[in-house]
Amino acid sequence: MRLYAFFAGYEIADKSMLTLGRGLGVQVKIPFQFFLVEHPKARFLFDTGMNPAALSDPAHYPPTAQFGSYVTEADLAVNRLAEVALKPDDIELVINSHLHYDHAGGNCQFPQATFMVQYDEMQSAMCPEPWSGLVAENYARVDFDLPVRYDLLDGDYDVFGDGSARLIRTPGHTRGHQSLVLRLPNTGTMILAQDAVYLLENFERHILATTCFDQKAMYFSYRRLQDIQRLENALILPGHDIQAWEKLRHAPAYYD
Repeated sequence: MRLYAFFAGYEIADKSMLTLGRGLGVQVKIPFQFFLVEHPKARFLFDTGMNPAALSDPAHYPPTAQFGSYVTEADLAVNRLAEVALKPDDIELVINSHLHYDHAGGNCQFPQATFMVQYDEMQSAMCPEPWSGLVAENYARVDFDLPVRYDLLDGDYDVFGDGSARLIRTPGHTRGHQSLVLRLPNTGTMILAQDAVYLLENFERHILATTCFDQKAMYFSYRRLQDIQRLENALILPGHDIQAWEKLRHAPAYYD
């Protein structure tokens, strides 16, 4: 089994958006990332990065118009996959950690794939709670309201039935967020937390994020991931930490 990490663009944001009540006025680079897992049974993507509309029609693609993302043609999922000699049709399964624009925007590039997402994440994305602020504003219906096959989940899920790739519910950032726990033969356990953990600072110091659907749930998701990290000596990959990203092996290099 192999894990490839792909860069998918970035934003510049006030750090206080990531660390509740801290870092006001400090500008930070927020990388976007998605992953490819190659397993003997199948290949799958964990998230898909940005929608091509961010480039082709930025004025009318709501997230780009509102948040000002920096994305190039090279950052789109289909072009990143070409770096490892793969085409969209080579991807059988796409798993979304959640359905925000920087994680599900590229879904439209994989019409042949089956998509796995938590049921309550789909429910929140289709009918976002109006009081949830930026959590609701980060959903762009064009990203996920697609004529594709969805396999909706309700809780933890073992993707291949062998314990090597396990989805675990990590709500907090959104109501139906899920993270991926990979057990690689040589590297060991890696936790792809995505937005359950924005920065390692959040995780290590239990600092909540401003963009948060449920603060209590986010705290206990930290606790759950820390248990896995401790028990399996796991490497945790946060969702938007530029320092952590720069330390990773980037495709075409891989973890196995």
